[in-house]
Amino acid sequence: MSHPILAQITQGVQDSLICEMSRLAVSKKALNLAEGLPDYDPPSWVLEAYQRVLSEGKDLHQLRNTWGAVETREAVSSYYQRFYGLDYEPETQVTITCGATEGLYLALKALINAGDEVIVFEPFYEPYHDLVKSLGAIPVFYTLTAPDFQIEADTLNALITPKTKAIVLNNPNNPTGRVLSKTELQTLADAAIHNNLWCLSDEVYDQLLYEGRTFTPLASLAGMAERTVTLGSCSKLISATGWRVGWAVGSPELTHALRGLHDLSTAGTNTFFQLVAAEALNAYTPALQAEVQAVYAEKRRLALDVLLAMGIDEGKARRYLPEGAYYVWLDLRDTLGVEDELVWAMKLINTVGISVVPGCTFVQGESSGFVRICFAKEASTLQEAVRRLGM
Repeated sequence: MSHPILAQITQGVQDSLICEMSRLAVSKKALNLAEGLPDYDPPSWVLEAYQRVLSEGKDLHQLRNTWGAVETREAVSSYYQRFYGLDYEPETQVTITCGATEGLYLALKALINAGDEVIVFEPFYEPYHDLVKSLGAIPVFYTLTAPDFQIEADTLNALITPKTKAIVLNNPNNPTGRVLSKTELQTLADAAIHNNLWCLSDEVYDQLLYEGRTFTPLASLAGMAERTVTLGSCSKLISATGWRVGWAVGSPELTHALRGLHDLSTAGTNTFFQLVAAEALNAYTPALQAEVQAVYAEKRRLALDVLLAMGIDEGKARRYLPEGAYYVWLDLRDTLGVEDELVWAMKLINTVGISVVPGCTFVQGESSGFVRICFAKEASTLQEAVRRLGM
């Protein structure tokens, strides 16, 4: 006997295609260039922080303050002051969450009522639209146009209605790799201030930038600190996806509401890794920032080799290298004359042994014509991908 679905809202929530492509990679012993999971350890200074906390052995086994260990909240606050000159009070504005995704969900739940509209930029990180729909709200899509994926004021303003409550953005963007310009950020700020909207800014890739680009937090713009929830995570900042240590920072009013929901859901994240995160964040200096960016710049260069091994013209291939984050958002129609990305991705994993993510999971329709390729991998993994593609 089958049981009826208890909540109608769950009917619209889809299984993660990103995770499915990773599961297929494991089952088929394929190279996993799908999910954004590094296949290497975090940097040495992060592992040193791990060992320091482990050797101290102080109160690691019990739950700390559900808002987050004091040390971790202070470290997050210090990080934003050190790199961006932003002042967040650890006691009233910083909440440690189970990854940035929980932070986004809690922020949405604290702000959104059923029937509210939330603007989501398309292509979007896979969970965004389902998070909005799971709250009974309505995602309103701003479809960004290839190849530039730029935000235009007229288009954004045309989507705003009296029901609009918030804007969700991801900068640097997953999957496109765009880093928003200050002009685009000001467009968002102007729209938010004029229409009294919240902005939920997923900035987990803030340190992963290429070719001298700089990152500007949305909250740093005039008038935006009080209406922006900024989300970050150790998963991307220091390549520790398994720690599930993220954070949400924002106004005291929003933080108070978010924390109440956090207590009702997870009641806190892993104490040990919170304390390691505090040590690692405090050790993260501009000098280490330069080292990390140099490492990823080399991985990005190896990603170009992967594209060339696919038979893509070098001029075209270079245009698909990202400005930030660690993905290539590849238009198969433009580069390889392929229309159905799902069929192509399944053929790639079955015949070549390489898993990528079909772009259909990042858009509202059934097809995008794109695939997402993750290059946060060991050099040997990317070189093996080149070898397999050249067979």
